[in-house]
Amino acid sequence: MLEKLQTARTWVGELTEMSLGLLALAVVLQVLFGATVPFFPVDVIGSVVEVTNQVLLASLLCGC
Repeated sequence: MLEKLQTARTWVGELTEMSLGLLALAVVLQVLFGATVPFFPVDVIGSVVEVTNQVLLASLLCGC
């Protein structure tokens, strides 16, 4: 059982690392090529800013 948990933990860590790498690549591409990257049609920087604002607002409202 412990071995399966360790395997799952490793998978989650690797997926998280890969996701952060892709996010960083998308931000760099959007900075270099502008908001309309032809092969990545999502406004990554705008989405990151929106999520950050929502988290900050929620933390201010709950008093955390």
